[in-house]
Amino acid sequence: MEHSPEQDIILKDDNHQNTITKSNILIRSSYTLTLNESRLFWLVVSKINPLKWKQNWSFDISAKDWELAYPNANTKNIYSDMKKATKLLINQKPLTLIAKNHNETDVHWVASAEYHDKEGKVTLEISEKLRKYLAFILLQDFGFTSIAMQNIGKLDSPHAIRIYEMMMQFYSHENKKGWLKISPDELITIFELPPSYAKNKSSIKQKIIDPSIKKINSNSNIRSEVEVRKVGRSIVQYSFKFEEK
Repeated sequence: MEHSPEQDIILKDDNHQNTITKSNILIRSSYTLTLNESRLFWLVVSKINPLKWKQNWSFDISAKDWELAYPNANTKNIYSDMKKATKLLINQKPLTLIAKNHNETDVHWVASAEYHDKEGKVTLEISEKLRKYLAFILLQDFGFTSIAMQNIGKLDSPHAIRIYEMMMQFYSHENKKGWLKISPDELITIFELPPSYAKNKSSIKQKIIDPSIKKINSNSNIRSEVEVRKVGRSIVQYSFKFEEK
């Protein structure tokens, strides 16, 4: 999966709020998060200034932040859901990030977490090794992708969120459209899918891609369609063509 340089847009220092900026290495890495873990991490990243290295790396996430960012989320137990997601995230297995030189780095998502029950908020500190994949990345050679929170706040599937992220790596701001080409094996690795998907690769489209694209088309700022390329009877590539609505 190649990277499109058109996505490397220089961010203004005052334009980072409500925008999620991640290195492409992080976007393409292998991990599995629940929906609420994903939403929690996106909220944290939206508060990071990607142009600064020296900043406070502890961020408060309130129930109000959650409600505003995710308008279709269950509002009855927001703080309880946030607290559960925080405990899951801080206990996640280390994330293995592989650079272009093939060096591997194992990092934790969160270094520490505080729970403010009376105030309805949690405070999360980003782990030190993960920080360079979220800020000061304009000087890194692996590229980055920026996404507006308002464009993904209604997505309610971890797979839909990640497919949207990967598509945005190849979004042309000039043409308001883009494409993503990716193999079944890459998706199996990125999503950490069980062996059954490798044995029956057609199930990837049926169970993961098609439901995700339906959600993206209904609940984001883009519209996408997927083409399947085969060699003989074997699926070798998915091509996502998408454009802004």
